[in-house]
Amino acid sequence: MAEDTWRSVAVPLLECIHEHGGQLSLLSVEELSQRTGLEPLVVAEEDDRLAGAGYLAGGLHKMLTGGDPRPWFLMQAALAERGLRVVGAWPSEDPYDALIEALDRRIAATAASSAGCCHRRRQGDHRRPGR
Repeated sequence: MAEDTWRSVAVPLLECIHEHGGQLSLLSVEELSQRTGLEPLVVAEEDDRLAGAGYLAGGLHKMLTGGDPRPWFLMQAALAERGLRVVGAWPSEDPYDALIEALDRRIAATAASSAGCCHRRRQGDHRRPGR
C-alpha cells in the first residue's frame, strides 16, 4: 500500500512555497528541502506531482545535474488556486463553507452575549433588597 504523503509532504511544501515564494521568485529544491526538513529527492518528486495536479503556478525546472535534484528549481514559485485553497488563502469551492463559518461565528457570538447576560442577572439577584 502506498504511503499517504499529503499531510507529511505536500501540505508542508505548499505552505513553504506560499510563505517564501511569489509570482516573480524562484525556489530551489535545496532551499525547499532546508526549509521543510524533507529530503531533496522527496521535494522534487512532490513538486512535480503538485505542479501536474494544478496546485502550483509554475513547474519544476530540471537541469542536467547528474541526478542531483538540489539545484532544480520552481520557476514562478507560487501557488495556483488549488494550492491557495489548501493553505487557506483562497475561498473554498464549496459554497456552503462560507455559510457554515458565518453560522458558527453567529452562534459563538450569541452564546457569549447570553453568558454575559445571565452573569449580570445573577449579580443583580444578590443586590436585591430582602435577599
